[in-house]
Amino acid sequence: VGEHQRPKINPLPSISCDLVLPILDSIIEREGCTLKYLEFPSVWREEPSTASAFTASAFHAFIGSYNQMMRNREEISCMECNESLPYNGNEWIDDDVSDPIFYGTQRHTCYSCMKHYCYICIINGER
Repeated sequence: VGEHQRPKINPLPSISCDLVLPILDSIIEREGCTLKYLEFPSVWREEPSTASAFTASAFHAFIGSYNQMMRNREEISCMECNESLPYNGNEWIDDDVSDPIFYGTQRHTCYSCMKHYCYICIINGER
């Protein structure tokens, strides 16, 4: 993976969403959780028809819990322009189920250095 590029998990992992979500829930429920970044296998995000209704619902609920945990932290700002993140009603992890490409992906975080950047700085090449 190149610097600041998104890694692709291939082949698809055999790890079960049903087994991982309770562990992740226990991590983000702890006071002072410093978790910065999550990358979910595409099979969890892009194929809701292959997941049970419970699994899809539990995954979506976890995304909501993670986003709430991030909102409860001290304000985080873009490393380039100092804009508060997330902005314009976006969430840290995309929760729009109608967008199979970005649903369940984390925004505003460089995959390489784990620093936070706004979308504007990224598309303008400042990052």
